[in-house]
Amino acid sequence: MSGFPAEGRLEITVTVADGHFSAVRVDSSRTLALPSLFRGRAAAEVPALCGRLYAVCRMAQGLAAAQAVERAAGLAVAAGQQAARRLLLRAETVLDQGGRALLEWPLLLGQGADAAACKALRGALADLPRLLYPDNDWLRPGGGRLAPDLAVLRDRLRRARAVVETAVLAGQGVGARLAAHLRAEDMEGFGACFLPALPSWSDLDVAQGLAWHDPAFIAAPTWRGLAHRTGALARLERHPALAGAGSGLLGLLRARLTELALALDDLDALAARRLEADPAAAFTGGDGVGIAVVETARGRLAHRLEMADGLVRHYAILAPTEWTFHPEGALVKGLLGAPAGPDPMARAGLLAALLDPCVPYRVTETPAMSGA
Repeated sequence: MSGFPAEGRLEITVTVADGHFSAVRVDSSRTLALPSLFRGRAAAEVPALCGRLYAVCRMAQGLAAAQAVERAAGLAVAAGQQAARRLLLRAETVLDQGGRALLEWPLLLGQGADAAACKALRGALADLPRLLYPDNDWLRPGGGRLAPDLAVLRDRLRRARAVVETAVLAGQGVGARLAAHLRAEDMEGFGACFLPALPSWSDLDVAQGLAWHDPAFIAAPTWRGLAHRTGALARLERHPALAGAGSGLLGLLRARLTELALALDDLDALAARRLEADPAAAFTGGDGVGIAVVETARGRLAHRLEMADGLVRHYAILAPTEWTFHPEGALVKGLLGAPAGPDPMARAGLLAALLDPCVPYRVTETPAMSGA
């Protein structure tokens, strides 16, 4: 997988001894200090910068930044603007999870990527911000000029649903084929991880319970002293569709498929609303601290901004990847002690792909040290 220049990738190194994973190391070239570039800039510029700098979860990064700026300024955002943003976030979930399923899941099965379906999905959803905000000002704090072309929007969503339902969710789709592969290889429970899921956070939790100024914490976050799980399974583990699936590969797969279906339904419900032109609130700067928490395809994303005279004093981003690939996180815990099978790198890559559908990674294997 090729990496993104601004965000790097993960290098996952596994060691096998006696047929089991005996060691797992994750090295990251992700640029976690990127938000330091925002210091001294006008806070109003940060959402658009996030939308350009971050290739992974681009819409979520930009909208989280916009919300953090708005909260720092005490700016109320109109209901129509909030609904449009929710639509963009759910569309990005479908685009990210569906796109990765079409491109990567077939490769995990030794098949060719479904590039045509992925292209069709991107064609339906990639430029949704312009359909809602014709001036392309959707990341402006307070909201942009919301003037959606609802007929075109609904047609795009119908097209996206048709692609995902046919190529991913249907009985012959890649989701069903991957589930059959897991059953055939007796890997339904592989990678099971008994870490707790991240609970809901109150504003006080986010403000005081996270070490926002500590780079080591941002690189390997914990909640109340423990690593936690985040992502589709952590959000949906009590959903009836996941009953009995567990926290291994089958549970992770079912969670992603369930969330895709739910996101498609959410998009239809949001598009059925009257997303008429809604005035934006005026951002005038000021002083304050703003925190935003957004659930993305890969897990929970949090932004924190300190603003003085409309300028950024401090900015921090806590990304879901650092939870999932924490030294004591879901990937490491799921692999350690698990049977490596005939192709350890393929097994580790399968777990990584289902844990986080977005971040580029590479898996390598090193020989076990012989004891003497």
